[in-house]
Amino acid sequence: MTGTIALFAALLMGFAFGVLLHRGRVTSCDVIENQFRLKDFTVLKVMLTAIVVGGVGVLVLVDTGNAKYAVKDANLLGVALGAALFGVGMVVYGYCPGTGLAAIATGSLHALVG
Repeated sequence: MTGTIALFAALLMGFAFGVLLHRGRVTSCDVIENQFRLKDFTVLKVMLTAIVVGGVGVLVLVDTGNAKYAVKDANLLGVALGAALFGVGMVVYGYCPGTGLAAIATGSLHALVG
């Protein structure tokens, strides 16, 4: 897929992703805050579902020959620093980048300001 068709497919998948985030209620700052307070595990459920679906998708792509699977060495210090920075950003902003964009699409003013 190239050109206009690929762009249309990407926009369609992005729209579907945003709708699913909204339906999963993770575009609400309260749901994300309550995940950090260990009161609401909606975010964890959505993430685990995404990991399983993504894993199955990668397995299908590799099995059909549309992708190659290769494990690369990890820079553990870089991963730890990136995870810490991402976590601090999520706590301050109240959203992760994907849910922040979806919240903006639903009309959330504080997500737009953040």
